[in-house]
Amino acid sequence: MRDAGWPEDDIQEAFRLLGGLFDAPDDAPSSKTKKTKPKRKTKRKKRFKEYILAATGVVFLSLIIFSICYWRFEIYPAQMKKKVIKGISDLKVSRVKSEALLNEDGRNYKIALEGYFNLTDEKSIKSDINTAINFPISRDVIVNADLAVKATDNKVYVKLNNISETGVIDMSSLKDKWIISNLDETKKMAGEGVDKTHISQNEFVKIADKKQLLEGFKKEKDEKVEGIDCYKFTFVIKKEKLVDFLVTNMLAKNKDVTDNDVQQYRDSFNKSFEEIQSIQGSIISDKKDFVPRKVQLGWKKANSFAEISATFYDIGKEEKIDEPKDYIDFQETLKTIFNQSAADRQVGTTASINSADMTANAKIKANAKSIKLALESCFKANKKYPLLDDPCVKKEFPEGAVPKDGITLAVVNEVYTLTASLKGEPAYILTNQQ
Repeated sequence: MRDAGWPEDDIQEAFRLLGGLFDAPDDAPSSKTKKTKPKRKTKRKKRFKEYILAATGVVFLSLIIFSICYWRFEIYPAQMKKKVIKGISDLKVSRVKSEALLNEDGRNYKIALEGYFNLTDEKSIKSDINTAINFPISRDVIVNADLAVKATDNKVYVKLNNISETGVIDMSSLKDKWIISNLDETKKMAGEGVDKTHISQNEFVKIADKKQLLEGFKKEKDEKVEGIDCYKFTFVIKKEKLVDFLVTNMLAKNKDVTDNDVQQYRDSFNKSFEEIQSIQGSIISDKKDFVPRKVQLGWKKANSFAEISATFYDIGKEEKIDEPKDYIDFQETLKTIFNQSAADRQVGTTASINSADMTANAKIKANAKSIKLALESCFKANKKYPLLDDPCVKKEFPEGAVPKDGITLAVVNEVYTLTASLKGEPAYILTNQQ
């Protein structure tokens, strides 16, 4: 074009009109200068590099976001959970305030306690706890009691500060008296298997960690407990994990356990938690050492719910427990109570009872004996004593009609007491402690 005599401005305009298919020269060389080749390939290479850099940046940014999310939702909760579990095992000395509420078929069972414990030496646990109990042992009988409990040097002292009249057993003679019980003797009364099922706090925590008892571990908004800055975490305990955990704890020290034993315990716990799918919980831990400051648990099922909370304070501050100087023996006290009940049944006045009352009393006694047999049958099947309205008891009688008129049942810590009210005679009492 230059050789043909085109002006330089026309040459530039021609390249512009061609849409940039070829790059116009930056400056016009003389007619003697060698023609330059188009720079199309150079631009393509530049754009290709830009695409590669952009793609690399996107991939790198995605990796950063993924790493942050993985750390936030996987690694971080796992690390925090381990610290929380270690904090639980480190909780050896503290004061505690706890409340438990269980609503079963419209009846409220309440227990509140406050006091001090020391688990430093797990072979000789020390504690000084005050407990308040509101416990409906049947639809007609409610126990209200205030107890003081001291434990030290393998001995437990209990004092009844207050107890309501139940009509089952007269405990008024024990009020405001310290009762002593040796732990070894108490274990023998509870059953031979107690030693085999007792594990230490550290073993308990290790099993919980190994069985991955706490699921869905999640950090919530920080809170303060007693003015102390704390982390708050929520978690879920699923029924199958809880049953597995409890069975492992029960049989941890039993070397002679069989597959049948494991299945029996598993069936028993599954029945106990039949309608519970999971337990919701939260734990508030000290930011410094992750020792728990507050723990809450709760669950719901068709006809019941439970709420449990415990707050720990004065952690690490040891206290001296003063042993009572005047006390009476627990085992001898039980013998006296039950022997007196038997004597009352034998010495009762019957002179004024007519034949109709005697017949009615005989029938009530027979019904009480039948219920006793049903209770023992249920215990054999389910490893616990039920209440009179339990389906297990009903199926022992024709058409499920339990003959409970005039009869009340109390079940406390696997000790049951059947009390039959009689006309003109002392109450007829049956118990598995006889």
